[in-house]
Amino acid sequence: MNKHMSLQDYDDRKIAGARVFISYKRATPDQELAMNIYAALRQHHDVFIDREILVGMQWADRINEALRQADYFVVLLSPQSSRSEMVTGELEIARDLAAERPDRRPRVLPVLMTGLNELRYPLSAYFRYVQCAQGN
Repeated sequence: MNKHMSLQDYDDRKIAGARVFISYKRATPDQELAMNIYAALRQHHDVFIDREILVGMQWADRINEALRQADYFVVLLSPQSSRSEMVTGELEIARDLAAERPDRRPRVLPVLMTGLNELRYPLSAYFRYVQCAQGN
């Protein structure tokens, strides 16, 4: 994530303790960037990343609950994540939630990672007119 960007840049109201969901593919380099974003944001925000799911928890329920509570949905887009059914599914849920809410939450914040030359459908349709941040 660009060092000069903050979640406040994406909202015209003051943000105090925003709830952030990070979606990524558990593979290199996605995982490293996801953990760096998590570490930076959790100092001032309530951040969900799948690493918080403990053994024995109903992971799908936990992910769905975190998505319902999220103010922001940060999605890392890489060659690996763009083919991930989980990442695409999480994005679809986030978009559906935002479409049915008056406050349009969670707001989707896409991060394009190095090595991603082209988004495949349905991601290409989702982000056709959306400004994306550049990851490493």
